[in-house]
Amino acid sequence: AELQRTLHYEQENLMIRLDQSQQKPGDEPDVWQWVKLTHADPAPFSTQFDLPGLADGNGEASLRLNFRGMSQIISPPDFKAERPPDHVVEIRLNGKLLERSEWSGRDEHTQAIEVPLSGLKAHANTLTLSIPQRTLPWKTDQQAVDVVMFNWIELSYRLDGALAASDPPFSTRASNGQPVEIRWQGPGDAPALIGEDGIRRTPQALGSNRFRYAAADAGVRLFADARIAQPPALRAVAPAAWRAPATGYDYLIVSHPSLLDAIRPLADFHEKRGMKVAVIDIDDVYDEFNFGITHPQAVRNLVDHAWHDWPQPRPRFLLLVGDASFDIRHDVYNDLAYAKFANNPQELQPGQFSGIPATRYEDGDSHTGSRNLVPTWQYPSAEGQSASDNWFGAVDDEDYHPVVAVGRFPVVEPAEVSAIVDKTIAYQTRPDPGVWRRDVMFITDESDAFKKSSDQIASSIGAKGFSADKIYASPDEADNLAHQSAIKDGLNSGQLLVHFIGHGGRFIWRTGPPDLRKNHDLFT
Repeated sequence: AELQRTLHYEQENLMIRLDQSQQKPGDEPDVWQWVKLTHADPAPFSTQFDLPGLADGNGEASLRLNFRGMSQIISPPDFKAERPPDHVVEIRLNGKLLERSEWSGRDEHTQAIEVPLSGLKAHANTLTLSIPQRTLPWKTDQQAVDVVMFNWIELSYRLDGALAASDPPFSTRASNGQPVEIRWQGPGDAPALIGEDGIRRTPQALGSNRFRYAAADAGVRLFADARIAQPPALRAVAPAAWRAPATGYDYLIVSHPSLLDAIRPLADFHEKRGMKVAVIDIDDVYDEFNFGITHPQAVRNLVDHAWHDWPQPRPRFLLLVGDASFDIRHDVYNDLAYAKFANNPQELQPGQFSGIPATRYEDGDSHTGSRNLVPTWQYPSAEGQSASDNWFGAVDDEDYHPVVAVGRFPVVEPAEVSAIVDKTIAYQTRPDPGVWRRDVMFITDESDAFKKSSDQIASSIGAKGFSADKIYASPDEADNLAHQSAIKDGLNSGQLLVHFIGHGGRFIWRTGPPDLRKNHDLFT
């Protein structure tokens, strides 16, 4: 049998943002990319890779590269000729130009290329990617902006048959339903072959290092299991408890196992007040509702099952105990690795995105992955995917409006949980007297539309006896120092609720008129 190998090379270095035209609720596109390519890069991108066991002689290898366009060329209305492609990437392998890949749009683009085996090496092949500079046909003194993300490269090639035990797995393709025979020269016994049909085929020794395997249907690939990976950890699965409980629950608490003990006093408190409370280990949720796979879908499946299939009462509240992180691939936080906008093709910084100065966690936020104790869902907003727990409380496939009230304690340590639990119980049992219990602070910027929306809400609660304290900006104000002071004083004096509507970001609210010349009144 002819032996083949498929190698996939990919790095998760940069996170892009996709808007609602590129993903819909429920989609999970690959937002982590290897490198950013632009027409303004000072040098082409290059990476090296090996092809162990590469066969000599004639034949071809199959090469596939995955990209995603980030920019678009907008032609003027009076331009009648054919519009140039949005993206052009020159693909070179070992110094030879293989393809000038051209396409338009901001979707994924996979380029397939057949490469002669004579142009490849077993070691130190060099892939080079570059975006050539182009001028706009309707304005020849202006360069076309071309920004592309490179995601992965995959190669399939024929093997020379001299396999070592340290080689990556290989495959062969069945032909005409005949038994498969190979000659095994590696140490130890020949490996079993795992078929795409789900059958494990053990070798039958024929002598002279030859082995035969049971036949498979034509075209079925068979993979060697000589290098079965070891699992990073083993965890006992608890007996199923949440598929068919004896009763329903009003209040679901889903917690990371390290925070279970700290959250139980809150569950006890609500139970004493008449609610039925379920405290559930997030690992049990993965096991029972998502085949043991760590994914936010498990929490959604739990709530959906509880709503539709558990006995009464139906759940009304869901509390998630544990922080979440959008970067679960890296230990060290790097603001320059994360795109800030879904539609900003002017991001021409070589190999990174623009940064936004912000206040970090006290520990420097150096361990982003360790903060992902209970994952959140990424909702496709107009400016890119954004964390949203509301999705967990929606129980219909096509309806993303929650029917269960969802909250979260975004914490990591048990002491943080205990502090919130103590404050929650104190607030509900012995709240401090004072006018703060009727005070509501309304904050917005200088926009008349935002002020109108804020006024409508303030008027509705005013009719119910609450007092509205409004902190609104004016377009002619020199700075927003007064806003900052008023917000701090109001929070320190006590407010029942604080409501903000307007522009902002991951770390800020904008409460004053923007002034890019001074840059002192952009953000609160």
